[in-house]
Amino acid sequence: MMIQFTQGYKTDREYRGVKFVVQCKNFTQRKVNGSLVKDFIGGLSNYPPNTLGIFVSSTGCSQSSLELAESSDYLIHQI
Repeated sequence: MMIQFTQGYKTDREYRGVKFVVQCKNFTQRKVNGSLVKDFIGGLSNYPPNTLGIFVSSTGCSQSSLELAESSDYLIHQI
C-alpha cells in the first residue's frame, strides 16, 4: 500500500519477515522537525511492536526529531 503526500510518500512493506514502514520528505530548505517524527511514531502504533520505521529526508533532521526517534518504543532510522 502506498499513500501519496504532497511533500513525500509513505509505504508499508515486509521483507524477509521484517515489517517496515517508510516515510520520505523532499523538503528544499527546512529540516524534519519533531512534530513530523511524532506523527510518524503515532502512525507506527498501528503496526506490531517489532516494525522498523525508516524516515528519509532530503534536508536532514532537527535535534528534537532525533531525540524523539531515539526515545520511541519503535526502532526508527532517520536517513
